[in-house]
Amino acid sequence: MRPERKICAIGIRVTKRTTLHGFSINVSNTLDGFDNIVPCGISDAGVTTMAAEMDGPPPTLVELAERLEPLLAAHLSREGNLKK
Repeated sequence: MRPERKICAIGIRVTKRTTLHGFSINVSNTLDGFDNIVPCGISDAGVTTMAAEMDGPPPTLVELAERLEPLLAAHLSREGNLKK
């Protein structure tokens, strides 16, 4: 059994009455440097990429963005948070 692996991160920061949010997904990037940090404070899981986890090639960043955009828009609008 392979150890748990982290492939993405979601973050929220509030500073000076401003809220910032975002997420990152490891698609096919190098993981150099991750051995020097504990991502999100999760010490019992490693870090991976879509390329390492998929049987075939991972999507390009453009393909991934095109797939995610309608899903994010649908979820945000469902909660009334999507502003046009």
